[in-house]
Amino acid sequence: MTGARSSVELASLVLDARERQHRRFAGTRWRVNSDVPGTDLRKLWPVTEKGRVLVDQQLRSNKLNPRSADRILRLAWSVADLNGHDVPDADDVEAALSLRRGTALGGQLRDLVQPR
Repeated sequence: MTGARSSVELASLVLDARERQHRRFAGTRWRVNSDVPGTDLRKLWPVTEKGRVLVDQQLRSNKLNPRSADRILRLAWSVADLNGHDVPDADDVEAALSLRRGTALGGQLRDLVQPR
């Protein structure tokens, strides 16, 4: 391993993610994922089917309430933006759930923040 990513590298990734959000929300009153109400987010920018199933399972098992599910979806969009995905997939949703639970990250998000 050669060490963690530099602050400059991470800042560039964050700027790219913000630009993705600005493009996605062009022509709307929203600028970033956290601005979008849950109803609009689910209707206009749904996650993949597998990602939706993960959130639905959490709702059915009472691990999430509807408001927290919306937060997870917003966070999944932010993870997807950092990963360069056009739509959050199951891995992005799982990363959002891990961030909420405070558990170990997996997938591409872990690769972004762990030493190389």
